[in-house]
Amino acid sequence: MEEKISKFVLEEATYVLVGAWNTAILNPKWIASEILKLPQGTSIPMELAVGPAMSVRAKIADLYFIPSSDKLIINPSKEDEELFKLADTAINTLYNTLPYTPIEAIGYNFLYELEENEDFAVDINFEASRYNELYKTINASAGHESTIQHSLSLNNDAYVVLNLLLKKSGKKNLLSMNYHYQTSNDKGKIKHSLNNFYSNFKHSQLTTSKLIKKR
Repeated sequence: MEEKISKFVLEEATYVLVGAWNTAILNPKWIASEILKLPQGTSIPMELAVGPAMSVRAKIADLYFIPSSDKLIINPSKEDEELFKLADTAINTLYNTLPYTPIEAIGYNFLYELEENEDFAVDINFEASRYNELYKTINASAGHESTIQHSLSLNNDAYVVLNLLLKKSGKKNLLSMNYHYQTSNDKGKIKHSLNNFYSNFKHSQLTTSKLIKKR
């Protein structure tokens, strides 16, 4: 087993399905009874989700569901592998129940914050200030954040692009991963792209073990 390093930022671990969702159907009570098969009357804590548009975040079976007309987001409430598996099962059931829902893209997102005694294992110069002479010509100067992105193809899956972001934000170093599947409402691509939250979570842990090192 790979050594676990870095801080896993749980609230940024999301399973996102971009499409056209009928929120009149996709409401917390319906998800609880029809998708997760919970007993009638199960308590469902709800709150307003923060974002550019107002939406409801419902905690159902320790998973947060955030439905809106253009996307469905799922976020586990605990760093528990069984919850990542449950999210996969729930979305499989949801898609089988609503197979005509257009899904344009599917994404799995993970974020790790490096500890004080850690650094990136790759040799990357984040110092944007070295370009300040150039930036002066456009009346600008380097800020306190710098991000480098690599888009990677994975050998075992031709449908996914791993967008890998290495970021410096003040004193923080962050490693962000977005596993992007462009499904374009193709049923074959959708079925292939579902059910990967747990496997990509494990791959993100492998990635941190290779791209982050102890100082």
